[in-house]
Amino acid sequence: MIAKTEIKPNVLLLYPKTGMDMGSTVAPPHGLLTVAAPVLKAGYSVRLLDQRVEPVTKNIIDSYLSSDLICVAISAMTGTQINYALKLARHVRELTDGKVPIIWGGCHPSVMPQQTLEHEMVDIVVNGEGDETFIEVVRALDHKTSLKDIQGILYKEGGKIITTTLRPLLDVDRRDPPAQGVL
Repeated sequence: MIAKTEIKPNVLLLYPKTGMDMGSTVAPPHGLLTVAAPVLKAGYSVRLLDQRVEPVTKNIIDSYLSSDLICVAISAMTGTQINYALKLARHVRELTDGKVPIIWGGCHPSVMPQQTLEHEMVDIVVNGEGDETFIEVVRALDHKTSLKDIQGILYKEGGKIITTTLRPLLDVDRRDPPAQGVL
């Protein structure tokens, strides 16, 4: 576990409350742990904040921000979790003056990618499985290269929405195990 006084992350992952977060019913955020694995493997530092099990306030988010932060990613399902996700995104936007890209992934953005990206609190949508897509986005943002050749995303460029080709489904046997040590 990375303490707040230790190394600040290059990638901050946020899992919002769902509205039905009660004790033992809270499962690990498997999707975010899965996309974190290749990012960690590539040498980036990652921190995951799970609002279902710990407070994630504006001050807490601020404690993880630094000039080394490449992006903030939020996973969201359709339903009440969207409201909590938008509040977290607003905190990030305010704290970073909009300079840190906010990436959305998960069930809702994958089912409604265009609608999700149209919101001002969303800069990039990972559409579908993010295992390979997310690390490619992180690398592109880190090296300040184009996103146009990354499969499975939608993003804003010059006020327009750009949709890349869908990424083929992954072979389950090729997946990295979920990340550990990012909670």
